[in-house]
Amino acid sequence: MDIVRGAAQVVGTLLVLSLAITPGAVATDGGLLVSFEVGNVKARVFITSISFAIHLLTRLVGPALRDSRATTSAGAGGRADGEQQDVVAERGRAAREVVDDLLGPAVAGRRDRHVWS
Repeated sequence: MDIVRGAAQVVGTLLVLSLAITPGAVATDGGLLVSFEVGNVKARVFITSISFAIHLLTRLVGPALRDSRATTSAGAGGRADGEQQDVVAERGRAAREVVDDLLGPAVAGRRDRHVWS
């Protein structure tokens, strides 16, 4: 079981890093390609512009996708609001148990006073 937890931590960390790095890599590659075509403008102008466009796209499209998924799941026999809150609360309790198991009892006392309460 400890091997599985360790593997899950490594895979989770790699996934988070890949999600954080990918937009920057896309902007950098795209900015460099555009700057090769337009020779008199520095690449950082295009990199910044592409990064900002990606940011705007995610800020505008993300809420729309979230709303459409909520509407679709509610219309297709999704859970009622009370049941959904119960599921979220249960997942929170499960997450707390995992943190307690991984970090030990020394962190559990601090956890109850601050973040998780």
